[in-house]
Amino acid sequence: MAIEQVVIYPERIELVYTIRDIPQSALHDPMKDDLSLSCGGPESYANLRLPDGTIIYSENYLLDGKTFDMFEPYSWGYIIHLYQASIPQDVSEITFVLECIGVVKLNQGLENWEILVRIVPGG
Repeated sequence: MAIEQVVIYPERIELVYTIRDIPQSALHDPMKDDLSLSCGGPESYANLRLPDGTIIYSENYLLDGKTFDMFEPYSWGYIIHLYQASIPQDVSEITFVLECIGVVKLNQGLENWEILVRIVPGG
């Protein structure tokens, strides 16, 4: 998983990340697998956690809160999230938090991601 870009505006945040090299055996097959074994809905949305513990949740944007394009053979994805929130000016880092990946079966070791993002002012 890689965070490709975080752009912070006064009233919103845009986040782009990619997921690569997902093992084919870890992918959820909706035609064969039990739906309860897959991750989906809000837990598959990346959230942002401020240093004080405040969580910034992604908005319902494009496809149910995110765009998610998986490319054949479904080994990587390109995801965009939008957050309608502002970050206090004294905050210099946020944490990317993702419970699970929407196309991956649960309990495959691809859960509970946290990545620290340092904020660098533009100029």
